[in-house]
Amino acid sequence: MPQNEEASKIYFVSRGQRIMAGMSGETIDLDNNAIFGAMDRYPGGIKDQWTCLHKVRDTFHYFLAIEEEKRNNK
Repeated sequence: MPQNEEASKIYFVSRGQRIMAGMSGETIDLDNNAIFGAMDRYPGGIKDQWTCLHKVRDTFHYFLAIEEEKRNNK
């Protein structure tokens, strides 16, 4: 959807910047600094960074839950 275009582009740029914990390398979150860095450098700028941040984080945690479910069902 057009209203999600900026957030999707920011998501694809920053999704690999995970915060990991423990020796198992479990992903616990996405690095907000990576998201803000991408938004700050987005061509033309992102006017509503707060909304974009939440869209990116919601998307990340949606896919993280799917990854965890697949890992637990093996």
